[in-house]
Amino acid sequence: MIKNRIDEDGVALFIDHENLFISWREHPSNSDKSNYNYDILVDIARKEGRLMWAYIYLRSDRKSNEYLYNLFKRGITPVYTPQYGKENGKSLCDPMMICDIMQTLYERPFIKTFVIVTGDKDFIPVIRKINEHGKRVIIVGVENTTSQALIEECTRLGFKFLAYETLHRGVRK
Repeated sequence: MIKNRIDEDGVALFIDHENLFISWREHPSNSDKSNYNYDILVDIARKEGRLMWAYIYLRSDRKSNEYLYNLFKRGITPVYTPQYGKENGKSLCDPMMICDIMQTLYERPFIKTFVIVTGDKDFIPVIRKINEHGKRVIIVGVENTTSQALIEECTRLGFKFLAYETLHRGVRK
């Protein structure tokens, strides 16, 4: 039986740009130091249901209009995260992502799957809360830089952890 798109489970995609960008650029299998592929992330989300929301959290000081247009073409909305501290200071990416994920969890019950692209253990309480609400989580991260605690929590809760380098390797073949 073919599902009507309206009946499909809703999916939300949240991308921690700096986390994936830095981790992937430094990964040993990325010999040409290429940027990560947004299409891989969008495809992962679309395989789970109807992609309703896609957000990428990034610093506004590094992005050209062409870059932003490429995100727009893929259906990804940029969310600018302020940076504080000295020159290579911290951004407010993680807390902003966490707030948006929690807001989505409580205000959009039709979202059944949360695809979270990060490697930070700060997201463990969030995925536990999503689990309490009977929703699914897929974490995408670069394996050797993703927090082992985050990977273990995904396993414990029955959620998927997908290593970006494996996904990237599958696309290049």
